[in-house]
Amino acid sequence: MATQEHWLTVDDVARRLDVTEETVRRLLRRGELPGMQISRRSGWRVRAEDVDAFIRSRFRTAWTPSAGTGE
Repeated sequence: MATQEHWLTVDDVARRLDVTEETVRRLLRRGELPGMQISRRSGWRVRAEDVDAFIRSRFRTAWTPSAGTGE
């Protein structure tokens, strides 16, 4: 049985990340967040699992055990 992917709009991603839509578009254009541009009018779509992976990668980068202890 094939699993169905859940695609998000730029607005959906911006809400999840608590950033502006332009920030999401910038991340997409730079390739920092994987996505697919449907068309100029329809905009971008991002897989929900890619947003989750992006959040996990940023969390690991922003906090490390040594940074958390003030050493």
